Formats: sequence, structure tokens, C-alpha cells
Amino acid sequence: MNSFTRNLLLLASSTTVFIAVAAGSTYLVKYKPWGVPDVLREKYEAKVVAMEQRNELITSWESKDRPTISVRSFYDLGPRPDQSSERYTFSVKNNGHLPLTISHSRSSNGASFEFSDQTIQPDQEAIATVAWTSNATPGPFEFYSILESNDPLQKSFRITFRGRIKAKIMMPQTVSLPASNVGEVSQATIRLTSELWRSFEITDVKSKATLDWHASATDPTSKQHTSRVDLTLIKNHFEYGKHEEKITIVTKGDSGETIETPIVLKGRVNHPITFQGPALHITDGLDIGTIEAGQEQSFHLNCRVNGDQSREIAILDYEPKQLLAKIEKQSRAGNYRLSITVPPDCPLVIFNSTEQGFVKVGDPNDEHFSNWLPIHGVVAPPSK
Repeated sequence: MNSFTRNLLLLASSTTVFIAVAAGSTYLVKYKPWGVPDVLREKYEAKVVAMEQRNELITSWESKDRPTISVRSFYDLGPRPDQSSERYTFSVKNNGHLPLTISHSRSSNGASFEFSDQTIQPDQEAIATVAWTSNATPGPFEFYSILESNDPLQKSFRITFRGRIKAKIMMPQTVSLPASNVGEVSQATIRLTSELWRSFEITDVKSKATLDWHASATDPTSKQHTSRVDLTLIKNHFEYGKHEEKITIVTKGDSGETIETPIVLKGRVNHPITFQGPALHITDGLDIGTIEAGQEQSFHLNCRVNGDQSREIAILDYEPKQLLAKIEKQSRAGNYRLSITVPPDCPLVIFNSTEQGFVKVGDPNDEHFSNWLPIHGVVAPPSK
């Protein structure tokens, strides 16, 4: 056998082995369902099996007479009183052709059940009554109950009950005061309501800061409320910036019971003085860059007073002292022109993130009524 024939036979044998291995592999590969990760594959396959078994069960009963339970899976119990014995009734119907038997299996909150008839004839219904004791905590609640029946397709049926425990006093958890200027008063009115007290009053508003308030009883606008009081909170601001504090509102019901409720009072006070100009950066201030001395150069900005515009504004301080700073009152109330000048004989001076330059502008008679303008730049001596 020559070498060409031997090589041809080897190639044919290799091709045959490759085809056999590939064909066998097609029987071994099990393609995963698209979008199902490995960690969820077991649950996915269990659901598929359960669905197949369910479909087989439905198919097996399609042509047979059976009892059929018909009941809602969710009931809204609405507002309920606290710490009271509660009852709620609903209907269970038999839409099948054979008698339906029902019973209560269990409930998540220990609720009990009564049935007007535990055997329901075809096309008839029974009244179910669930009884439970409501809790003392105001707000939403939820529990479920499991009913069992002889319906072959719904042997176990879950019903969810949701509602809300009425509150003796309700109010917002956070109150936002409108933005204001330094020295101005801001106020906000909130509404307090009760679902249990026929009337109530606000006896105190506790705050670490100075806070004025007044309250007035008004008629409820909702049938679920039994009484309502509007409370106005008033605060005078002496420092700028965002502020947030906890206050406590003390209410007293018609039965004499007193409840203290903490809430958050927050707001924002504008800077007493703001700077405006096309060369300004919102956080970095004025950046003059690198300039060469020898010729006078000036930078002009608008300086505006927020709030009491009758104040006289002046330059309180500035750095570096090699520069010149001047402020002039404009014709429009509360507006000033701020000028920062590099004199022609200015020596080498650097004012950056480590050697900060600034101009402080404000009321000379009130240290709190002021603002700082950062300045960045380099002044180099003239080149020869």
C-alpha cells in the first residue's frame, strides 16, 4: 500500500470518528431554557412539572361532574377600630354540578371561621364569617386564611384580608417650610386628623429652637375622620443654609388621653448675599487665571442682597492684599457692583487651593449677614 492510499484511509477514518462523536453528542446535550440561570434551574424545572401535572388534572376532569368552589382571593376590610373583636362576612358559591363541602384549615393571625352551611348544593352559596381581634398599632394590617374543599381542582384555597387600624391622631411625618431669607419669617400649615376622637386639641409644640405656632379646630372633610385641627408653624431664621430639626407635637383627646408625636421640620434659608457674573463658577468662585502684571486689569461682578435691602453692604475683608477690592451701590435696591482689580505694579502672588484668595462682603453691623467669594489665580511679574 503506497503512502497516498494510507493517508487517504486515515483521513476517512478520522472523519468517520468525528461524525460519530458529534452525532452522539447531540443526544447528550440538554439545552437550558433561555433566561433561566443555573441557580434557579431546579425551581424552574419543579414549576414546569407542577404545571404539567396541573394541566393533566384539569384535562382528566373536563368531561366529569364535580363541585366547583367560587370565592374571592382578596378582601379589603377598610378602616377598623383598634383592640376590638372584629367580624367580616363574605360568600362562597358552588358553581359545579355536585355538592361542595368547605372547612377552615388555618389563619395566619389565629382567626376563626363560621359557615352558614358547610355543604353547598350546586348553584347555591353559603355565608362565611371570619372573626379576629384587631391589634393596637395604627396603620395597615394583613392576614390570610386557608379554606379546604372537595373541589378536585382547588382542594386548598388561600384568602388574603387587608385593612387599616384607625388612628387616634394622624399628621405628616415631615414638614417643609418654604425657602426664606435671613431675618425673615417662614411658616407652614399642616392638618392633624383623628379617626377615633370626637374632638382634640394641641396643647404644646416642643422644639429646641425658637418656634411659634397656633392651632384652630375645623370641620372634617372626610367621613372617615371624626375631628380635625389645622396647625401653623412659624419660625424666624437668623442663619443661612439648610436646616432640619425634630419637634414634638402634643395632642389631647376628648377622653383626656395625651399623645406626643415627633415630626421633622426642615427648610432652607437663602444666602444673605449672592454673587452673579458670567466668569463665576458655582462652587469655585472667580478664577482669573494667570495674568501678567504691568497693566491694570479689573473683574466686575454683581452683588445682590437677599431679604432686607435697606442694609448697607461693604467689603469686610479680602485676600491677597496685593489686589484691590471695591464695592459700589447701584440704582436698583439691593444691588451692588463688586470690582476686583490687579494693579499694574502687582508683584508675584499666587492664590489657589492652598493659598486661598477671597472677598468677604456683608453688613458691618451684623456679622451673620455676609458671604464669601473665593478667588483663584496667579499674578506674574511682567516679562522683560
